[in-house]
Amino acid sequence: MRAVKEMSHTMLEIPCRCGENADKRVGDVEHVVGSKKVTVKNVPHYYCDTCGTASYSSDVQVSDLLKRAYAENLNEISYIS
Repeated sequence: MRAVKEMSHTMLEIPCRCGENADKRVGDVEHVVGSKKVTVKNVPHYYCDTCGTASYSSDVQVSDLLKRAYAENLNEISYIS
């Protein structure tokens, strides 16, 4: 048994930190910024059904969108690739 699962070649799933696999999806992800809940719409991400964790590829810059949404007092913002 390997200590770390190998990533699939198609990147349709990646190993999650809980030990299961996270599937690639495009959809809405909620974040809490300060005391405000912000939804990022239509963002590509990996989601683990086992632990409920969402993660992003290094090329997906969600933090910049969250900063903008917070500064502009928005409850949701759309991801544009």
